[in-house]
Amino acid sequence: IDPDNLTALKNKGYSLIKLSKNAESIECYNKVLDIDPDNLTALKNKAYALKQLGKHEDALKCVQRTSDISKYKK
Repeated sequence: IDPDNLTALKNKGYSLIKLSKNAESIECYNKVLDIDPDNLTALKNKAYALKQLGKHEDALKCVQRTSDISKYKK
């Protein structure tokens, strides 16, 4: 995967979630967020993966970030 191809990284992360490989999916989403910190899809999916791992506080931070970005973009 091209390390700068955000679509490919997001798709890989989503596929890993579907395979219950949540920790690996978070790594993909972190790469996306390193390039595009306001990427709502990556933040939402990362929050889901974190929740699946029982990391509820970290998941909530991602959700709050999506809310902040959504308010800013209006």
